Amino acid sequence: MRERIDINIPHPYDISKNVSFILQNGHAVVSYPRALNPNVAEIACIHCKPAKPLPKDLEEFIASAGESGFIYVSMGSSVKAANMPESLRRLLVKTFARLPYHVLWKYEGDASEMHDITANVRLSRWLPQQ
Repeated sequence: MRERIDINIPHPYDISKNVSFILQNGHAVVSYPRALNPNVAEIACIHCKPAKPLPKDLEEFIASAGESGFIYVSMGSSVKAANMPESLRRLLVKTFARLPYHVLWKYEGDASEMHDITANVRLSRWLPQQ
C-alpha cells in the first residue's frame, strides 16, 4: 500500500483499530445466528450484477428439465470434486441417476472418463454464477 498509494499510509493493523462502520456482505437468512456490533451492517449481494444470458447449450439443458427443475452441484473453488474418493463419486452418480431433476455438476476432472453418467446429469469444469 505504501508503494502504490502513499508512503505515509498507516499500517493495516493500525487502520483496523480505527473503524467507524463496517458494511458486511452477508444476510441473516443464509448465515448463522449471531450478534453483530452496532457499527456492523449486513448488506447482501453487494457484489451481484444483473444476470447475463446463459450459453445456449446450458439454457437448453436447464429448460429441458421441465417442471421438475434442476440442481446445481458444486464443491466450491477450494474443494475439487475430481479429487473425491471413487466410492463417493459412484454414490453421487447413482443418486443423481435416481432423481427426477436435471443435475448441473461442477466437476473439474476428465468428463470422458465418467462412463456411468446418466442423461439427466451434465458435467462442466466451470459454470456461470453470481
